Amino acid sequence: MFAQERHRRVTDLLAERQKLTLEELCAVLGVSPATVRRDLQYLERIGRVVRTHGGILHPAYLGGERPFHEK
Repeated sequence: MFAQERHRRVTDLLAERQKLTLEELCAVLGVSPATVRRDLQYLERIGRVVRTHGGILHPAYLGGERPFHEK
């Protein structure tokens, strides 16, 4: 599976569940924890996920005010 496909799959799953663990992502994507971590670093950098210890959250899950560029 290409990186872009993994990124899309992660964001789709996150939209459904709002939070995911590293173990869940490894099982669903069929890749190593190191690969998932690299993907999550990229997705966090572009604002698609919020990384936590052991997993990720959907940015909207935390609530709060939307970033200025989205208003």
